[in-house]
Amino acid sequence: MSLKQATPRTALLAAVAAAVLTLGGVDASSATACVKAELDVQGMGSALQRVSQELWAAGYAAACPEEGDAAVGYDPVEGGLAAFRFIGAAAINHEFAFVGTDEPPSAAEIENAVAATPKGAGEPIVFPVAQTAIAVLANPPGGCEIGGGITWADLNRLFAGTMAEWGELATANGSPACAAAIARVVQAEATGTTYQFKNYLSLLEEERGAAGPGDVRVGGECVEASWAQLRRVENVETGAPNTIWPENDCNEGTTPVIQVDGGVELAETVIEEEGSIGFVSLPDADAWGGGGTPVVPLQNGLREGEATFGLPEVPGEAANCDGRKYTVPEDARRGIGDGIEVDWSTTFGAMPAIGGIGYPLCMLMFDAVWRDYVEAGYGKAANETIRPVVGDYFLGYVLDEEGQEDVDADAYSPLPDSGGEGDPSNVLDAARFALERLE
Repeated sequence: MSLKQATPRTALLAAVAAAVLTLGGVDASSATACVKAELDVQGMGSALQRVSQELWAAGYAAACPEEGDAAVGYDPVEGGLAAFRFIGAAAINHEFAFVGTDEPPSAAEIENAVAATPKGAGEPIVFPVAQTAIAVLANPPGGCEIGGGITWADLNRLFAGTMAEWGELATANGSPACAAAIARVVQAEATGTTYQFKNYLSLLEEERGAAGPGDVRVGGECVEASWAQLRRVENVETGAPNTIWPENDCNEGTTPVIQVDGGVELAETVIEEEGSIGFVSLPDADAWGGGGTPVVPLQNGLREGEATFGLPEVPGEAANCDGRKYTVPEDARRGIGDGIEVDWSTTFGAMPAIGGIGYPLCMLMFDAVWRDYVEAGYGKAANETIRPVVGDYFLGYVLDEEGQEDVDADAYSPLPDSGGEGDPSNVLDAARFALERLE
């Protein structure tokens, strides 16, 4: 949270009006309580949430336009999890009241955050806020086309680096142009997008018989690994598997890996590098301003023995994640757990055989707040000044009907709310239940 004095209402409303015009309008009706506060609440974290947080902040401000109503902002920067001390050794950054992340902290990282609070008494609440898809971008050489999409088997070979030329794709058309080398473009840092993508490859390996990654260099040695072993985010004795891909030093003839910083740079690199392929979150693919981002359909099933494919986005609408089912951790379910300190890090949205027009690779986005801001070291009055605003913003708007409608477009999709309260696949109910702990 940026502990700054509340913005003068005239300036705030001017900014909101501009945001509403830019974003296509926001319905001002909501379940918000419109908290009066001397401080504006600031969040920070994943760029994946940049557009969604702009939508929510604009909608929240439009719902609470009176002088003295609290406002909320968001800085899309690296180091979100470090700000809450989920990772790293730095102190908790009390300038921010919440953190957005595409990489939900693990149980060990949650313990790390708790230990960093005064007297080890802080309790983080991690909860999902929306869905998005992970898009595969490809730039085959001129004259070579990917007809239809990429099959399960070919996707694994492509990112294992064992497919040398574009002509080896089952759906490639355009010989001899397709007899050209492939280069893989990946993000250099550990990200939730990579974590989820490798989980998808692991499902193809385990459930669909697709090839695994083979040998990789971990901790200075070449070892045989599965995609499941390489998806982990945590630093372990042998290295950081989330950033590791099979390369030439352990697998002769493996295609080159180009490492870049961030999803938007990855999209730009694929556009510029003929013969390259990579993957990014759908908001990052859409955020790249150069136009013509080459999103490729992925196999989503079989019909009469033939592969079927789906796209990550409904054209001109939201991420193609409708009908997605996630298994809510028991600790997050109403009637079973308490919604506090929940490990969502093994909750995945990949459904390889989703069929129809469905897209097989979706993921949740998360935010984290403190249940008790005084216990987390924000000051003696924090539960009277910060906590009500955080609760009203997320529970009263972001997770309310209007907030979820805001992201039913622009590369996002609302949270699944199938079943009743406490249902194992009702993600929206689990998120609301978690935020009720702030009351």
